[in-house]
Amino acid sequence: MRIIYPKNNAQVTDTTSIIVEASDDKGVVKVEMYINNATSWDRTFYVEPYRYLWTTPQTQDSTKYRIYAKAYDGDGNVTSSNVVDVVVYRFGAPSNLSVIPINDGMLQLNWVDNSVHETGFIIEKAASDGIYLPLNTVMPNQTTYFDSSVDTSQAYSYRIKAVFDQHVSAWSPTAKINFVKSLYFNKLMKIVSSAAPGYPLPFVREQNRVTWCINRNWDGKFIKTNSFQNNYELLSTYGRYSALKWNPESNVYALGTTSGKMHIYDYELIGLVGYYSYQFPNAIVDISFSNDMELLAMDNANNIYLLDITNETVTKTFTMNQDSSIAFSFDKNSGFIASAGMDSSINVWHISDEETLQSFRIHDFKFIQILFSRNGNFIYGINGADPNIYVINSRTGDLETTLYGNSDAISFIAMESTGNHLFSGDNAGKFTVWSLKDHSEVYSNIDLLNQKIIAISSYNYSADKIGVSTVSQDGNIRDWLIEKRWLSL
Repeated sequence: MRIIYPKNNAQVTDTTSIIVEASDDKGVVKVEMYINNATSWDRTFYVEPYRYLWTTPQTQDSTKYRIYAKAYDGDGNVTSSNVVDVVVYRFGAPSNLSVIPINDGMLQLNWVDNSVHETGFIIEKAASDGIYLPLNTVMPNQTTYFDSSVDTSQAYSYRIKAVFDQHVSAWSPTAKINFVKSLYFNKLMKIVSSAAPGYPLPFVREQNRVTWCINRNWDGKFIKTNSFQNNYELLSTYGRYSALKWNPESNVYALGTTSGKMHIYDYELIGLVGYYSYQFPNAIVDISFSNDMELLAMDNANNIYLLDITNETVTKTFTMNQDSSIAFSFDKNSGFIASAGMDSSINVWHISDEETLQSFRIHDFKFIQILFSRNGNFIYGINGADPNIYVINSRTGDLETTLYGNSDAISFIAMESTGNHLFSGDNAGKFTVWSLKDHSEVYSNIDLLNQKIIAISSYNYSADKIGVSTVSQDGNIRDWLIEKRWLSL
């Protein structure tokens, strides 16, 4: 047996795959991978492939690790692999990217360098068409760049990533600037209409707030204020909106329609501005972003599409072997996909080789939606028939626990960006926030709508404020602000 990846004395960054090759004439019954003489359940394999996506610990930069593996055959014999030494370099994406106008012909970019051993930074720029093109590659440790290739009639977006030899970091969050606001308004008028007429009725004129007391988990009495911020309807000739996902890293929405149209929108203070769209063969039933801003879109014809937004191409297509898949999710590092099918199965896929690593069933539930946890160890699922959220071990397929709700049947769940909270919407239009630390309801049954919520995406969360967007059964997209305030007595 041997370790075929990584190579000895390799330099690795935040995540890397460990791949082991093992064979025996008696048959290999188990393979264990050891990192610094320690193994764990998720580094123990009973069937091929023997692969592990290693998220390196947040230790000091340039820390050395020793990797080896052991294989057990049917007679109980143990064989050890070669030993591989690697050095881990912290290679975080640049952050806090900002754009400042210096004059009509120059913009200043500033960012925070989060890597130690980079050899430079790659800067890309997109004009109003949303297509990113290389702008320049600058020196290591540089945190400022001046762009004089600008036109005051254009709106621009920038992103930046660090480079270290053959390695690159993830892209930074984008930074945007527009010289002429009317340019955005012209686009906006083609996409966004006025407020959807007559709905919801309580949120008009002076009746735009709903308040109620919180008497749990707080030292004093609070009220929550549900302010109806926007009620707009996206004009589309491509069918009703059926899926919604917010990406906090890049500040964009992805919206899918019943006719298979995918729209990518940039969320600005003035509203939603569309700059990209893609046509799929069938209705889009779920959407998920990866960390590097690729996008997965699923249709109802048994396919999952891996869409590269930057290059506007479908890079991979996963075709299900079971009945039509109805939900899916990326794990934290985009190394795996989980898909739920009409035959009650959940399958875990490895993206790089498109192989199914795991397949299991939970009580023969047909899960209408599934989500990976932040660390990828668990899958959260709902079946659309009860108010509960089921927590499944993504490695073993075991049901770990159940989050019991007291609402109508849950129709949609979404992960809060830090991974500490889960949002749910139900058939009656109520919204609930769950803590994933103690599996409790932090805020329960917030009354948003009087109809089924079919999609939720969060763009802001704090102890005092929640920003959330919903797609309801009428096909409208609504933007909500939920606040906690002191109760005035």
